[in-house]
Amino acid sequence: MMMERIYLDHNATTTMLPTACDAFYNACHLLGNPSSIHFEGRKVKSLVEKTRHQLADYLHITRDMVFFTANASEANNLLLHQFSADTIINGCDGHESLLAVAYRHHHHILPITSDGFYNLTILENIIQNHNITLLAITIAHNETGVIQPITHIYDIAKKYDVWLHIDAVQAFGKIATADYFPYCNSMTISAHKCGGAKGVGVLILRQKKILKPLILGGGQESGARAGTENIAAIHAFLPVIDMLDMMIENYANHKEWHDMLRQYYQHNDNIQFAINHDRHLPNTTLLMMPSCKSVNIIMALDIAGFAVSAGSACSSGKHQQSQILNLMGYHDEIAQSSLRISTGINNTQHDIEKLIYTLPNIIKQQQLL
Repeated sequence: MMMERIYLDHNATTTMLPTACDAFYNACHLLGNPSSIHFEGRKVKSLVEKTRHQLADYLHITRDMVFFTANASEANNLLLHQFSADTIINGCDGHESLLAVAYRHHHHILPITSDGFYNLTILENIIQNHNITLLAITIAHNETGVIQPITHIYDIAKKYDVWLHIDAVQAFGKIATADYFPYCNSMTISAHKCGGAKGVGVLILRQKKILKPLILGGGQESGARAGTENIAAIHAFLPVIDMLDMMIENYANHKEWHDMLRQYYQHNDNIQFAINHDRHLPNTTLLMMPSCKSVNIIMALDIAGFAVSAGSACSSGKHQQSQILNLMGYHDEIAQSSLRISTGINNTQHDIEKLIYTLPNIIKQQQLL
């Protein structure tokens, strides 16, 4: 009999909604290229446009502001491609799709404080002393869950006429991201992080901008992104959009479970919390276990039936110490001991209670090795 598995790595990817699975399956059986003008082509094209229209309606924009890509990494790269490298500020805690470009092309880097928030004093100083046209930041960090003060950051960007791009991949579907959309110029999201299929990212603009394509070819997505659209995955995103408010309400209840973790572990000398304020995603807790290495804890928990991680899953399976903890001022020994617990809509309180019981025993076992 197979051991019960408890998946607590929903910030890496989350459960595909049943309605999204149905939509994906149904679209897979449709014949036609959306660029073709015959009946079959128009039929599959309509699935793409219906999803585009629904997302635009949700965010109160026109559908010509919504651009589908293969993933959020591509969407981020497409946005950065519109600006001169030496005029860009990137948040130091950004996804690799932002930071890899930033370091390659020597963008300005915005640091964070020990609480995980962007240093807004330094932000304004950089803008005042350089010709800045783009600020690219993250709403909520995938490891710490810290939610940035977007309205304050937008005020600074607007004051200096700087385009504000926000990576909303971790936030979309977990908190009311639509409330933040009026306070940016563009946003990226990813379907598989919020109940959709893998293989779809979206770049959303709040004001019109002619996009220079990264990928040249057939001129799809109004010329912004060549390549035949992933019909099934885009169509599977449609029921996700319909369920967004329900999912946000569900995720709000996860705070109680993560508060349980804090309550049970607050007097455990072997477990520390990276974030000690309430401005974080309700489904995310980042623990630190100074006496252990996270890779060993993750493997032991895997054997015990838990799927957890130390952080981002976007480095081709490589285990690396937590860069965000280093950026917050923690030394390497602590950064190598992180454990991210991220819940999803199919988790239960029982899952967290079982982890609460199991983790301290595993830490003790590791200390004896």
